[in-house]
Amino acid sequence: MVRVIHPPSAQLRAYHDAATPDEVTEGLGVPPDRTVLAGARSHIEELGPIPSNGWFLKITGFVATDDLGSHVRWLVDFVRARLPAIDELRSVGWEFSAGTFPYLDESGVPVEDTRFLKDVGLELNAGLKEQWPASEFNARTT
Repeated sequence: MVRVIHPPSAQLRAYHDAATPDEVTEGLGVPPDRTVLAGARSHIEELGPIPSNGWFLKITGFVATDDLGSHVRWLVDFVRARLPAIDELRSVGWEFSAGTFPYLDESGVPVEDTRFLKDVGLELNAGLKEQWPASEFNARTT
């Protein structure tokens, strides 16, 4: 049995080794839920310092339901409306990923939504980048 502590949500994430998260906020026109700076300590102690700057937008602040499909639909609409800005940020080295938390149950997510995200380099995955070694984390896109 899986115990779910957090309600389902989707998240858009951006990473850069040098540029600050403010650049993503300015480019997308939306403030993040949180940011991290390279060198900060991870909440998972054994991983050590965080290797890159991060910008995180959790969809729970915009969707008032625990339905994961609704969160992913909001993420799709958000990305579709800002795809030129995302591409511009990618052109200067930002790497974007998308994920669900705490798990990914695609049974409630329309296949056209997951296909769109995959087509624009944002295939959904569960969890956060810093929770796994780089060899196991496949969501960073260029």
